[in-house]
Amino acid sequence: MNDALRTAFAAVHGGRPEGIWAAPGRVNLIGEHTDCNDGFALPVALAQTTRLAARRRTDGRLRLRLHSAQAGGPVVDLAVADLAPGAVTTWAAYPAGVVWALGEAGHRTGGADLHFDSIVPTGAGLSSSAALRTGCERACALLGLAALRDLSPDHVPRAERMLPARLRPLVRHVVTENARVAEAVAHLKAGRVAELGPILNSAHASLRDDYRISCAETDLAVDSAVAAGALGARITGGGFGGSVIALVAADRAERMGVAVTAAFRGAGYREPHLIPVTAAPGTRRIE
Repeated sequence: MNDALRTAFAAVHGGRPEGIWAAPGRVNLIGEHTDCNDGFALPVALAQTTRLAARRRTDGRLRLRLHSAQAGGPVVDLAVADLAPGAVTTWAAYPAGVVWALGEAGHRTGGADLHFDSIVPTGAGLSSSAALRTGCERACALLGLAALRDLSPDHVPRAERMLPARLRPLVRHVVTENARVAEAVAHLKAGRVAELGPILNSAHASLRDDYRISCAETDLAVDSAVAAGALGARITGGGFGGSVIALVAADRAERMGVAVTAAFRGAGYREPHLIPVTAAPGTRRIE
């Protein structure tokens, strides 16, 4: 893969890159829709990465020349001095925004030639409803809390009596999800990986029944995965469709995938896209 990246860099920018870096995709193992309430989440880095071949410019021009194998098209040429919020509207806004933020933080940056290539899946979920976040903020105001993170599970029954009915399940999900993250971390530290299964199942029930962001397809994926041998499964991401994460032993993964696919076919749904993933290192230089 690195050879192909170097070849692509040469075709776009000429010559060789100075180095190659990799940044992994990630998925929340547990801890969904807690972030807007200062809550807890446990993300896992995946083996699927976005790779960057880069070379500093030595011609004295403070310019970024960016190219993406996925976006295609010509090189995007940007002056570092002209970078500002809203100045770039294409995919290049993401890396250009990093350079702008570094400058805002007082770090002087020079020019560079950059080429990106990625195998991180895109478009795997839909954004969550802003109404859910607004509901949680309203609940905090009524309870006199800065964030729902400050509410312990033991105090949920009392808090529910102070809230209108429509807000109670939202609060219940966030508080219990924070507790599930803490429980999952304790199991992982003790090497009890299999104990994560029931936690994932509980999280899905909470996201389905209390936070109400699941749908028939994701419920079927979870149910059929568990029935086929997964230790646990839950919807992950924004919700209202998207992705499901399942914890399954390696020797049962293929059977589980076949079962989920058959279940979708039987229900008349579009065939699911199955992506085997394992925990992997974080962002790093690889060459």
